[in-house]
Amino acid sequence: NGLGNITLLNMNITYKFDYKIEKIKGQDHLKITSTKLDFDTSRMFVHLENLFNGDRLLGEALHRFLDENWREVVKELGPAVGDAIGSVFKLIFTNIASV
Repeated sequence: NGLGNITLLNMNITYKFDYKIEKIKGQDHLKITSTKLDFDTSRMFVHLENLFNGDRLLGEALHRFLDENWREVVKELGPAVGDAIGSVFKLIFTNIASV
C-alpha cells in the first residue's frame, strides 16, 4: 500500500481502429468496432513506495531490478498497458463521434 510513479520517456503510440457508421435517430454516428494500440518508449522509470510492508532492502532490490530490466518489463506489461490506454482512446473517440 503506497504511492507510485511510472514515467515513460519519448513514448510513441500507434492507435488503429475499425469503425462502421450507424444511424441513431436519423443521424449518422461512428461506432468503433475494433482497436489496436502499440507503443514504444526510449526509457521507463518506476518508483514505488512502501513495498513489502516497508522492507527497505527488498524495496531497493526491486527498484534496482526494474531499473536494470525496464525493457523486459515493458515487453511483458506492454499488452496490458496498451489495452488500458486503448480503452481510454476508444471511449474518447466514441464520445467525440457521437456529438
